[in-house]
This record gives sequence, C-alpha cells and structure tokens, in this order.
Amino acid sequence: MMRNCLCALAAACVIPVGTSAAAEPQRPAILFCSPEGLLGGWLDGAYAGELHRDGFEVDYTNSLGDVTWDRIRQYNVLVIYITPDAFDVTMRAQKSSPEKAAAFAAMIEKYAAAGGGVLLMPTETNVLKQAVVDLTDLWGAKLPVERIEEKDPAKVGHLTHANQQVPLAWTDQVPSSPVSAGVRQVWYPTAPAYNAQQSGPIVVDASWQVVLTGSKTTVTVPVDLARSTMPVLERPFFRPAVPQPALAAIRPYKSGRVALVNQWRQFSVGSGTRYIFQRQVLSQGVKGKPSDFGRLLENIYRWLAEPSLAGRAVGGYVTRPERLLPPNRDPAVRKDYADRVWPYDVAKLGEAGPPQGWKLYRGLIGARSCLGGGRGSVADYARAATGAGLDFLVFMDDFEKLDPRKLAQLSSDCQKSSSDKIRLYAGFSIRNNVGNRMFFYSPDPVWIPDYCLTGPGKKVLYVQEEDGKGSYTGYITPFLDWVLGSYHVDKGQVGYFDFSASPGGMRMHDLRLYAMAAIRTYRQGRLVEDRTDDYLRTAEGTIPPAPASVSEVTSPELLLRPRQRRHHGPGPWTVQLPVDPQPVAAD
Repeated sequence: MMRNCLCALAAACVIPVGTSAAAEPQRPAILFCSPEGLLGGWLDGAYAGELHRDGFEVDYTNSLGDVTWDRIRQYNVLVIYITPDAFDVTMRAQKSSPEKAAAFAAMIEKYAAAGGGVLLMPTETNVLKQAVVDLTDLWGAKLPVERIEEKDPAKVGHLTHANQQVPLAWTDQVPSSPVSAGVRQVWYPTAPAYNAQQSGPIVVDASWQVVLTGSKTTVTVPVDLARSTMPVLERPFFRPAVPQPALAAIRPYKSGRVALVNQWRQFSVGSGTRYIFQRQVLSQGVKGKPSDFGRLLENIYRWLAEPSLAGRAVGGYVTRPERLLPPNRDPAVRKDYADRVWPYDVAKLGEAGPPQGWKLYRGLIGARSCLGGGRGSVADYARAATGAGLDFLVFMDDFEKLDPRKLAQLSSDCQKSSSDKIRLYAGFSIRNNVGNRMFFYSPDPVWIPDYCLTGPGKKVLYVQEEDGKGSYTGYITPFLDWVLGSYHVDKGQVGYFDFSASPGGMRMHDLRLYAMAAIRTYRQGRLVEDRTDDYLRTAEGTIPPAPASVSEVTSPELLLRPRQRRHHGPGPWTVQLPVDPQPVAAD
C-alpha cells in the first residue's frame, strides 16, 4: 500500500511523576508499541482518536527503537504486538540475539514492578520465532501452534467488505471477571495465516484468569507443520485437541498487571474502523449480532492502568493533538508534499471554483468514432464536445473494428481537431484473454503487435499464457514488456472498465500493469455498472488505480443530451490539473 512519511517524533507532553493535572483525575495513558507508527496497520488513527474521546491519553512509537525506559515510564499501559528481537528475526531476516531479547524483557519487568500494565496482542504467524515469546515464557503463558475450528455454521460469518471470504466466529462465552462489564458476545477472525490463525488459542497457568473463550462448539486443531511452505518454529508447543479454548486472559504481575489476546491487530486496534474491516470485530458484528470486542479491550486497558494510576510511579503522559492526526494531515508532511496536495475541497468546487493557478478540466472517456464502430468523424465529435462544454475527449474505438492504418488516422484526426478549447486523445477498447475489458489511450497510441494478440483474427489481448487445452499455465506473456515499453509513465494510459461484462475476468483488486479503473460505466447515457465498493476495497488493500468514469457513446449527438451531461459522481469524468497539464501518466 502507498505509504506517507511521518514527521519526526515530537517530544511528549508529560506531567511530572507524582503530580496531578489541575484538579481532574489522571486519565489512563496508553502507548501502542508500533514498529512503524500509524503505517502498516499497526494502529488505526481513527480508533486512537476514539480512545482519546473515551477518556484515554493515547500515543504510539514510530519504531521499536523508541520503546525505551524513559519513554515507557510516561504511560500506564503498553500494548505490545511484537518484541524487538522477534521483529528482527521474522521481519528483517536477522539472527536472534538472546542479549537483546533479555534486555527488552528486563525493561518490561521493571515497568511491571513499577505498577505498569501490559497488553500482549501478537500478530502471530508461528514463523521462526513467536512474536511475544520473550515475555510469555516469563509470565506463565504459551501460544500453542493450533487453529480454532467452529463446528456450528450458525456461529460463522464473514467480513462484508473483504475481497475474499474472511471468516469470523462468534462466541458468547464471557466468564465473569474484572473486565467483563458490558461484554456479552464477540466476533473474532479465524482465517488460517501462515503457520497460525488470525485468532489463536492461548494456554495460561493458574495465576491467570481467562476472560474469553471460544463457543461451546469450538475445538482446537494442531497445525501440520510438516506441510508448511514457510519456516517453522524450532520448538513448537502442541497439545491434543481442546474444546472451547481460551482466547483472552488477565493476571496481576509484580506490582502491575498483564493481559494476553492472541489476535491479529488489523481487525481491531490496527485498522478496525477502516472500510474493509468496518468495525465488525470491534462493535458492528455480522448476522445481526453485534461484537463487544472493542468494549472488552477498553475494559482491559482500564483494568491494566489501575495500579499505576494509584501509585503514580509511572504514567502522566498527556496527548498532544498532532499525534492523533493521520499522516496526510500532519502539517510537516503536508509541507513536504505541498506540490502533490490538491489545494481545494472537492465538495465545495461548485461554490468556490478552482484555486488560482488551477483549472478544472471536464471531459468524457469512451467516445467511439466511425473508424471503430461508431458514427461521426473526429471533427464532428470535437464540435459536439465543445458545444457540451467539455475540455477533453478520449476515444475508445472498438479494437475489433480497427487496424493499424485506422488507428493512425484516428490519432492524426485527434491532433488536427485539438485546439486551445478542447484536447482529443485517440484510443481503443479491447478484451483480454482472461475476459476483462480494457482501454488504452495516448496522444500517440501504439498498435498492439501480433505477438501480444490471440484468438480468431488476432483481436484478443494475450495477457495470460494458455496451454492450448483451455487452461492457463501461470506464466506471463510478451504483453508485460510491450505495455511497459509502449504505455508506461508519460506515454499513455491503460485502464479497465465494465467488470460486469466479464464475470470470469480479474476483479479490480487483482489487476496488474494498469493505472486507471472505471468506478462507473455508462452506455449511451445509462448507468450500467457502479464499482464503488470494489474501488474502496482496492484502495485500502493495495496501490489504488486512478478512479474514472467510462461513458460509451457511439455518436456526437449523444454528447449533447442533457442526461449524458449531468452524470452524478465521476462522469463525465472531471480532473483538476495545474495550468498547462501533461498527459495522464500510466502507472
């Protein structure tokens, strides 16, 4: 996913230990020990803001190197996803350092002895080294190499907005405990992940109190490491199948308290409010049943903070407002990227218009000329588009109706009919051999060579190698080199559209070697497809394409229809560019 740089870590605003802020009770302060700040799904900025509104002081580290004694002593609660040594081993392919592991564990032991609270919430994979084993080994807990199987289909749901079926399991097994107030039921993720599962069972000794278990119809299943394609643990912990396994537990430790929840952070504290996760684990749930996992976490934070709030040996941090800003709203980041930030509010364009030095370009992608299956010449279209108030027009002539001579003529005609009032781009639409509809356009479009075409008459784009027997081989075709040489960067644009017309084709999140995707597709002025949900999933899961609207029209007269000119949303597609823009670049 695209990542934004973060400003240097600001100095924390700390109330001296042993004093209080005015006459108000001290609020519990939480430090999320993130290796990458708000990036990488380690902490959801919106979730952090909600915690702050709910009465917590909230902060995070930008690297595990920031987890020092001088830093952690300012907080009442630490949330630890992975220890520094485990991060080096599993994420940086470095050798384990027993000295580094012991030093970190000693620092956390010192913190607990001062009354601090620690929540261990590993994103466990059971690859090479477990994420928090440096601490669980000291505290009487283990993470068995097992998965949880829910045998009752009625207790299984799925994330609504995920690209694939991401399963969630439901449980109402919430024993009475100091953290169970308001917690009645929980949905938790159960997809297999590497040599683990997105929620795993825990094994704790008698000093712990289990506060959440699987339902009465769950059972553990050992992971078969002999079949793993990933590196495995040196000394994995296995046990026979266990019904209704423990999922979360708490315990007093030294002068402080600790808690353990073996669940991937992305579903809750990491990205839980985002479109893909839709708060379904935090609160929303599925199948008409809400989830109280977010409430359980807040209860755990408050319980963990109690000893240090009473003793005041650690704690005292007060949130600085800028720490809760998302990276793209941080003033320092915006200054660094000022030349790439659009200086206007899209929602207010109709009221204020574009800022000085910028022009709003209105246009349409999808015209078809008489050269490629439509009616009307390029000159006819240019006159109609100018009359409709458009600034640009992109042709998508039917590749099956074209040949190299016609494409060259289309390109020449677009150049001749372009003026200071309107800019025309030649292009074409084509099906690929996976089934998708694609479009290509450029100031000087390149014809697809025969070796990148297949099918009857060589009219289908050959993007995935076939074995001649109706199956794909899994290997690439010459399309890769051709498209990078002919349309990459400033040479032109490559996009996908009309996904409903290709039920067997690639979905938006699987697309490669392209830069644009049609969120909406219109045909002769009528909306035939809206892929907003697919776009939002793709934007959160990978590098998003440039969103566009494709409006297939086959005659200049259609450009003048009021219905055609009053599309809502991205059609006719509008873009805001600096004056004297360059051609849209393919990515």
